Amino acid sequence: MNDRICFNIRLTELMEENELTPTILANALGINSSAVSKWVLHNSDVTLSTLMTLKNYFNCSIEFLSGRIEIDTETMKFIEYNFLNSLKINLKEKEITEYRMIKTLKLSNNLIQNWKKGGEPRLSSLSKISDYLECTLDYLVGRVR
Repeated sequence: MNDRICFNIRLTELMEENELTPTILANALGINSSAVSKWVLHNSDVTLSTLMTLKNYFNCSIEFLSGRIEIDTETMKFIEYNFLNSLKINLKEKEITEYRMIKTLKLSNNLIQNWKKGGEPRLSSLSKISDYLECTLDYLVGRVR
């Protein structure tokens, strides 16, 4: 399943439910309307900070927003938004080294280094990692029940 397509469908549904156009949503979030249009048309992957902004705006979980679950019934509290710290904790809990994860998922070492320098993971990478670690996207980025 392509996560961008799932995200695209869910975002479109949320926008329709809230009677939002790409321009209205973009103005509410303080971003360029062409970015929203690209997400709706599934021509662009979305970053973690954008996912966080959208989940806060729509008051839903990242799992729901990304289309990985159908009904958002979870009430989660946000512990800390620190993807790298949360990733390290998850890897340690599963007794998996960063190197093993990179090799198994065929991730670029440059990608990991970019994250360590402040770059943001995209939904496609987050989905691969959460599937590999058998955890939700929300848990992966620091939200717990």
